[in-house]
Amino acid sequence: DEFVVILTHCDQETARLVADRIRADITRADWGPRPITASMGLATCAGRPWDGEDLLARANHALAMAKRRGRDRALHHDDLNRYQPRFLTLAAAPSDH
Repeated sequence: DEFVVILTHCDQETARLVADRIRADITRADWGPRPITASMGLATCAGRPWDGEDLLARANHALAMAKRRGRDRALHHDDLNRYQPRFLTLAAAPSDH
């Protein structure tokens, strides 16, 4: 299941704190025989000209990356570039022929 939480007047640091608190509460709750965890994708728009669609797309992308990186985590969209592996592209050397 996926849910959206909208926090107004919220900066990136506060969004992370809220998400971590929600995630920890879900993890600690007694869900019966199967433990339940939560992955969260965060996006904030303070000072940026994004509309609602842009913000949701960025949060959704961060959610997909959080799941891919091991689940049970909150990941902000701005963090995605920090963790991107760097690939070196090698070009073939020019031929003497």
